[in-house]
Amino acid sequence: MQKTRRHYMIVQDGRGRIRKLWGGYSPKIYDSSFLEIAKNEIIEDLKGGVIIADGHFTTGPTTIPEIEWITPKRIKKQKIEGGNDVIRDPNATSRSEHYADIAVLTCKAETQNVAIHKHRARVETPFGVEKWEFEALQKPWAEDLEQLDCTVEFAFGVWKVKRK
Repeated sequence: MQKTRRHYMIVQDGRGRIRKLWGGYSPKIYDSSFLEIAKNEIIEDLKGGVIIADGHFTTGPTTIPEIEWITPKRIKKQKIEGGNDVIRDPNATSRSEHYADIAVLTCKAETQNVAIHKHRARVETPFGVEKWEFEALQKPWAEDLEQLDCTVEFAFGVWKVKRK
């Protein structure tokens, strides 16, 4: 039996309270595609806000400019002759030698990425906690997908009440 999967998107405030839950939807929908699908609702609910997100949301500023997006900076691979990606040198003794042929993040960008990842860790917490507080979410789902959605919504409702 194949495990049924659904994705859910949440928005939390700075205090860790869940403000919005979207889902469930197919895991084949990439996060940047989700922004396109839910664009109008996101603008209506979050216009003027600030969102700290992972690297899958780098299209956020162009897709929804009404919101300030804070996402990690990425190292962009450069192409060398022949069209191949640059490969790290396994004999390099320092990071700058490893990436001699490609752009390396500045110290400021690396520091910003670390801070973003620390703040984002809070966002993943509800998913792990609810999975262990609700035994039904620990096992592959065998019921209708609508029932899974109801169970997840109930679990996050309980999370929200418990955190007030």
